[in-house]
Amino acid sequence: MTMPDKGTVERLQQLVSSEIAEQSDAIVWLQGDQFDRGEKALSLWQSGLAPVIVLTGNNELLGSQKRPGEDNVSLAQMLDWLIDRGVPRASIIIGDRSMNTRDQAVHVLALAQRNGWKKILLVGSIHHQLRPYLTFLKRAQEIGWEGRVINQPAMFGWQVIPGGRTVTAREIFAHEVAKLHEYRDHVVSIDDGMAAITRYYPFYFRPATMDDVHFLLDLRNDPAVRKHFFQDNAVGEVEHVAWLEQSLKNPDRLLYVICDQTNNRIGQMRFDIRENIAEVSIFLAAGARGRGLAAGIIKQGSVHVLHENSRVQKLIARIKSGNVGSIHVFQKAGYGIGNESAAIVTAEF
Repeated sequence: MTMPDKGTVERLQQLVSSEIAEQSDAIVWLQGDQFDRGEKALSLWQSGLAPVIVLTGNNELLGSQKRPGEDNVSLAQMLDWLIDRGVPRASIIIGDRSMNTRDQAVHVLALAQRNGWKKILLVGSIHHQLRPYLTFLKRAQEIGWEGRVINQPAMFGWQVIPGGRTVTAREIFAHEVAKLHEYRDHVVSIDDGMAAITRYYPFYFRPATMDDVHFLLDLRNDPAVRKHFFQDNAVGEVEHVAWLEQSLKNPDRLLYVICDQTNNRIGQMRFDIRENIAEVSIFLAAGARGRGLAAGIIKQGSVHVLHENSRVQKLIARIKSGNVGSIHVFQKAGYGIGNESAAIVTAEF
């Protein structure tokens, strides 16, 4: 494997960080970062998304002397942590023979084959999800497992120092990318990883430009879009051109065009920042509606903004109270429904 293109790596990282959890056969908690990944594994189990949690790792590479820069907790401690929070012992499987990521993929997917699992929720961390995902895909190819690996990393800011670590998440991620070449025999290529995940997330984001002015105007004036606005009047071209010019100059507005994998424009996503809060809005073109894309788009865009803009600490959306479909989609994307009034529902991510 040659060193992967930086832009493609960032795109795939964005995707593995923002997959939507689906009903699955097992939750796989990869040992590492002490208990940082526990809350994610626990919340998935509490939501009824899988009946069992698999703890995979070992009880030997513990303490900072065994693996420099890491101070991991044992599988027994992970087990006790889950039991203390209400997970029955019968719902937990322990795999203690994995000394590295490759071993974890080997043992977990052998378990998946024996049990007939078709989907697993893979719980790593924001900085340590890409390489395990590519490793699991490689092992799946080797043994002919045709199931799906759904990424569910623990999320925190890039400047955070994860549990048991000595450097930031961003620094660890850079090291993880370098490992892709070092362990090239254990991972599929970035292109293969992209192909696998974009079967389910066939879209990407790019910053809007003035070349998008007519697409954005048509989208803005689409009656099916306007009916969800709080101010639902149509706008003229002159007004819209001026708005877009100012938006592109405004550091407090992040305006993205959503494209499919053939570069066709399918929607718009906007974030308006005030202090440390960004308000999100999203509009999809007619051809992209009704395809189940919205929740994935919202989550991916939200994760991207939170982790690439240190100013933003929280995201909110304001939705018309009668727009039940949009409320449900934002919930599926991970937004909690907060204050409600006769006209507005506020969702927070």
